[in-house]
Formats: sequence, structure tokens, C-alpha cells
Amino acid sequence: MVSKKKQLIKRILLFVLISIVLGFGLYNLNARTLLNDQMPMPLGIGVGMVMSGSMEPELSVDDVIVVVKDNDIELGDTVVYQSGGILVVHKVVGIDGDQITTRGTANNKDDDPISAEKIKGRVILSIGGAGTIIRIIRSPLVSVSILLLAIYLLYCSYTDEKKQKDEKDEKIEEIRKEIERIKKRTDNTNKK
Repeated sequence: MVSKKKQLIKRILLFVLISIVLGFGLYNLNARTLLNDQMPMPLGIGVGMVMSGSMEPELSVDDVIVVVKDNDIELGDTVVYQSGGILVVHKVVGIDGDQITTRGTANNKDDDPISAEKIKGRVILSIGGAGTIIRIIRSPLVSVSILLLAIYLLYCSYTDEKKQKDEKDEKIEEIRKEIERIKKRTDNTNKK
């Protein structure tokens, strides 16, 4: 009984994992292709990867950043905004009404001012070097392999359950046959 519950829980977790991966994958794909939104932010949170050294030493290439929507941007905040088809992660160095000026900490020159509404959010966390792992996972071959592995584990869960059921049915059939043999022997003994 316990193993059935464990299998059911594993199965549910695998379904949830596959659904989340596919759901967010489709969401991101649609946001990037249809809306040209390079950092979709479901629930006001986005994750990105640093692609240049303009924020050295604070942020390095392949650092993963977590960004939250924030309308109260202040001087010194590290923000993300989209410029054309690319994301820019720079520090706020000037605020003049609705215009915000940013600059990479490794750069000598300020960026052109942008409207505050173009800012996607403020960086609240960075994970050094984690982008290397994400880059590997995002590769088509690895992504498909992970998805196929999850589906295979789900398949194994079902086949294990069927095998256990078949073994149980075989044991029940053996017991039934043994009862029939005993019953026949008893009937034959009673007839004599």
C-alpha cells in the first residue's frame, strides 16, 4: 500500500515538473517571439543572465540575476531594461523626473536616458557563474534529453505498477488453484 502511494506521489511530481517546464517554456517562447519581450516576468519576477562585462566587478559574464518589478527606482539600484532586442543591466546614476540615466560600472560613459516605464525591474540577487549551467541546460539537446528522461521515468512508474499488479494476480491465481486442489482432495477423501 505504501509503495502505491509513493508511486502516485512520484507520478504527480513528474507530471507537475513536466507541466511547469513545458508551460514556462511556451510562455517564454511566446513572449520573446510574439511580444519581443526578452525578459518575460510572470508574477513580477524575471531571471536573466549577464552577457557582457559592463558591470564588472559587481556582475560578471554568466552570472544569473533575479529581477523584480519595482516602480520605486533609486540612485544606485542595478536595473534591467530592454533596448531594442537586447537587455541591459546597469546601475542608475541619474534620475530627472521620468528620465533615468544608467551606466555600467566598468564603463566610462553614461547610457542615453530612458523613460522609467522602460525599466523591467531591479536586480535583487545574483548567482555567480550559474549561467554556465543554464546555458548547458538551455541547449536543445540537453533540454530534450531532460524532458525525455522525465517522460521515461513516468513510463517506468506505470510499467512497475503494472508488473506488480501482474505478479499479485499470478500469486492470487496460484492460491486459487491450490485451494481448488485442496478442495478436490477433500471431496475425494469424503467420497471414500
